[in-house]
Amino acid sequence: MGFKNSARKFDYLLFFSTMLIIALGILFIFSAVYHGKITSPLWSKQLIAVGLGLVLMFLAIVVNYQIFGQYGYYFYFFSLISLVLVLFLGKTVRGAQSWFVFSNFSIQPSEFAKIPFIFALSIYLSKNNRQIESLKTLIVPLLLTLIPMILILKQPDFGSAMMLLPVCLVMMFVGGAKSIYLLSFFLYVAITLGIPFLITYLSFHQDILINSVILKFITMAVTHWFQGIVFILVIVLVLAVIFYLLINFKFSVNFNNFIITSLLVVGGCISSCFVQNFFLRGYQKKRLLAFLDPQIDPLGAGYHIIQSKIAIGSGGFFGKGFLNGTQTQLGFLPEQHTDFILSVMAEEWGFFGAVLVIFLFFIIIWRGLKISMEARDMFGSFLAVGISCVFLFYTITNVGMVMGIMPITGLPLPLFSYGGSALVSGMIAIGLLLNIHLRRYTY
Repeated sequence: MGFKNSARKFDYLLFFSTMLIIALGILFIFSAVYHGKITSPLWSKQLIAVGLGLVLMFLAIVVNYQIFGQYGYYFYFFSLISLVLVLFLGKTVRGAQSWFVFSNFSIQPSEFAKIPFIFALSIYLSKNNRQIESLKTLIVPLLLTLIPMILILKQPDFGSAMMLLPVCLVMMFVGGAKSIYLLSFFLYVAITLGIPFLITYLSFHQDILINSVILKFITMAVTHWFQGIVFILVIVLVLAVIFYLLINFKFSVNFNNFIITSLLVVGGCISSCFVQNFFLRGYQKKRLLAFLDPQIDPLGAGYHIIQSKIAIGSGGFFGKGFLNGTQTQLGFLPEQHTDFILSVMAEEWGFFGAVLVIFLFFIIIWRGLKISMEARDMFGSFLAVGISCVFLFYTITNVGMVMGIMPITGLPLPLFSYGGSALVSGMIAIGLLLNIHLRRYTY
């Protein structure tokens, strides 16, 4: 492909939107660590990450993306190895053993694992798209998702692990999977996470627990094996009675689909026990709950949301001005250079600044989906969908988190928050989108 031809086909809108987000991110990382004087080199370290990201983005553009379709499984297995090794050799930061540390820089494998994960899903779905309606065909994508998810949960990094699930479901939906299977799996996830969520909520509302025998029994079932077995048997009995009543009242019920749904319900109850007792730590459970009522723990789990709301609300429409945010400069806003960087911008540039960043992410997601529709092959199409979904779900989660309408999961705002691993992996992902766009008409 000649230089002039490549320049003509290049997606400048996607590229410059990405670079503008990165530039604004560095600007507000500087503000987040300023406090009247430069108190941290974080913004300059982010600049170094940008330099590395540009090199890897260029490689992601010039190397034909179809090569990743041939060797994507190798990247996936290598990422699994890195996720295993970090559990033994990694450094613990803020309660999570998620980083390899080498002298003055660190690498977070879970951030780089997202791309090989999408490679693997894209390869499998593109090769089996004609059989995607079969339940057997969906088992492999779910396994490809659950393995890295469990390894990331063990760190523990709950937010990054949970983001793999919606990406997998959307990619399977785009591939043509039956809605009943996806809804059943969604039910499984809802039960798996919903029961620990309920138990955490009840721990702050003992009055409700005392007055309800059923809720008390559910709480005991998750933490005591005997009550747990009884609870599972009760669930099985209830499902059997429901099936019997449906048949007797002449409802049309597919037996196989009912059995699959029932197994997922029972499996969700069992999985919730493991999530409650082995994967979720106490502070994570409180964070998941605090967005409903930050006053439950105003000096702990709810503190982040309270301070973020104050920062966003005080910014008004045009903000207090760069470096003039009181919540930011006085250090009231926690994690202000990472998870809550958008709150810094909203305080200093107001509603206008926040909408600007969100609009730039809208452009990236829109261009990613457009590139997916124009891709020359199924692998490129699935790859673009997966990357677009990562940006979509990360953006929605982070924006909802800083506004207090979604749980605090510790997910950064892509390309904007401080974090070299997240930034570099995000730039590689953008490079892959540009690559697919460049080669959409090349044979």
